[in-house]
Amino acid sequence: MHCHGQSTIQPTASERPAAWVAVVPVKPLRAAKTRLRGAVPEAVHPDLVLAMARDTVAAALACRAVARVVVICDDPAVCAELTTLGALCLPDAPAAGLNAALAYGAQAAQRPLGPFHARATATDGEPGADGPGSALGAGGTAGADEADVNRTQRDQLTAPERADATGADAALMGAARTPAVHPGAGRADAARTDAARTDAARTETGRADAGRADAVSVVALTADLPAMRPEDLESALVAAARTGRRAFVPDLEGTGTVLLAAPAGQALTPHFGPGSAAAHLRSGAVRLDGAWPSLRRDVDTAADLDAAARLGLGTHTGQVICTVA
Repeated sequence: MHCHGQSTIQPTASERPAAWVAVVPVKPLRAAKTRLRGAVPEAVHPDLVLAMARDTVAAALACRAVARVVVICDDPAVCAELTTLGALCLPDAPAAGLNAALAYGAQAAQRPLGPFHARATATDGEPGADGPGSALGAGGTAGADEADVNRTQRDQLTAPERADATGADAALMGAARTPAVHPGAGRADAARTDAARTDAARTETGRADAGRADAVSVVALTADLPAMRPEDLESALVAAARTGRRAFVPDLEGTGTVLLAAPAGQALTPHFGPGSAAAHLRSGAVRLDGAWPSLRRDVDTAADLDAAARLGLGTHTGQVICTVA
């Protein structure tokens, strides 16, 4: 069984893309990859699905163009494993299908996270010993402190946002509540109110500008890319960044989509599902047909799994296959 190694591509400084946040949706294991059933014994099917997700996330974390990985999933077993690798796992709050989950993940990716999830890498940027890009290795754990950080960040992302009154907001509220003392003071009160409103408007404009400045580029990845090499993902993201627009990478068959990228400030607008390549093209996304076989080899069927094995499976998927060979 072939397993791939670490990234070797060294793009020039002008080609380096801005840091991307990868969003990876994962179905609960019991419901995932129904077309793949029969590729391994039924009892091993959940292990295979989880292993493919682990290899996908590990490779994404090893990619130098990826700043962090956000996983959208309601399966506790999946979240536990992928959190250990270094991903941030969020529940599927919309619970309205794949595209809703991706849109939700893209919105969550725009919110600031703590330093632990700024990037999960091993010493000197090398992938961990446990397959492509694992920050911790097969038997490693994130540790109690890192787990606490992950829980805190998850709570911050999923809790309702609370509106904090700023000085300008408070001034505006105060001005609105200020009673007129006598008719002559009306113009002065109105002037103070107008000034407060102006300050509040400037504050809101500043917030909007800051929001645009802080916007991040988001890339959606399917969770069934067990042969994906970090260098193929990096090369695809370089190509996506060059377009300056939403861009997608079709699967090897050319009809599905394995990657959808949206540069900072642009909505992801996912259209995954049957015929997704054509749907993304119709939506205005640029089609990228680069020679990235490990990225474009998604796994839906037993034949796909065999093809991925010929490319070289990631460590986790390879281990599952070896146990049933």
